[in-house]
Order: sequence, then C-alpha cells, then structure tokens
Amino acid sequence: MCPGGYVVPATSEANAVVTNGMSQWQRQGENANSAVVVSVRPEDFPGDDVLAGIALQRQIERSAFQRGGMSYAAPAQRWEDFLLNRATTAWGKVKPTYRPAAAMSDLNGLFPAFVSESLKAGIPLLAEKLSGFADGDAVLTAPETRSSAPYRIVRDEKGESSVGGLYPAGEGAGYAGGIMSSAADGMRSAEKICVG
Repeated sequence: MCPGGYVVPATSEANAVVTNGMSQWQRQGENANSAVVVSVRPEDFPGDDVLAGIALQRQIERSAFQRGGMSYAAPAQRWEDFLLNRATTAWGKVKPTYRPAAAMSDLNGLFPAFVSESLKAGIPLLAEKLSGFADGDAVLTAPETRSSAPYRIVRDEKGESSVGGLYPAGEGAGYAGGIMSSAADGMRSAEKICVG
C-alpha cells in the first residue's frame, strides 16, 4: 500500500485501480512513500488452477475501483482507522498525495483477512525502525498488486522449467517481489546453470 502512485487499467474486461509505492525525484514529495508488501502463497489463492493468483489480483483491483467511487480514485484510510476497523471519514495531519485522487474508505474489506492482519502486525514492527511509520494519521493507499507475478513458472532443482533450456527467474517468473530479490534469484539461477 502506498501514498503515491499511478492508475493502471488492469484488464480489458473491467475497470481497476492499482497503486505503486514510488517516490518523487529527489524524494521531495509532501509525504514519505513506501510500499508494504504481504506474502501471498499459492494456498491463499481462491482456487488451484494455474491462473488463480491472477483471479485474486483482478478481484482486489476491481474492488479498489469500486471502493474509490468508480472514478479511478484509490481507496485510502488513516492507519488508526484501519487498526480499529472503521472507515476513514476525515484526514488527519497527513493528507493523501495519490493522483488522480484518494477516496476515504475501509481497506479491511478490500483485502482477504490474512492480508489485513499481516499489515496490522507488520507495520508496528516497521515503526520500531522508522519513526512515525505507524502514526495514527499515516495514510494507507491501496492496492499495490503488481509487485510480483501472481503465478509461478515451475522449475526443477537445476532451475530449469519443463521447457528444456528455459530457466525462469525473478519477478516475472514468480520467484521474487522486488528489484533486490529478483537480482538475488537471478544470481542463484545463473550459478545453477554455470555449475551444472
């Protein structure tokens, strides 16, 4: 979830909202910006077919569009309100900076319960290292559902897929959730290929 970002029409079949935890050039934005990512495993998907992760992703993105008033505003909520399971009705000292707009909402209903509970457990831990991160007026803006692929290309112990000579690695293959973890997975895959 993030305070800034952009809108991505997710599919041709429905309107959707997706955010991105980007920061402005030289980090001179009004608010600090970050994404808080929750691990979602295949057993969390709403089915067991190969595209079940994409179905969950689309469900969240469509719900975000609806909760934002079907105007491409992103649903957003004060941290304290999120913790107390109540919709935000007024912004506090932190104002959302998402463009085109942020719509006051209750994000607890947007995500599966395990996602909301993970955020409620994880954000206070981050606040122990980042002062103000869990301030009651901090704004959560959702969703950022494109941090990693919602599927996984299966690979064997040598890192090879069922298609000979194809070695899936990183975010697009479903083995990472960001730049650093993609790089690390790519390095591990390259080592397996080189060592044999």
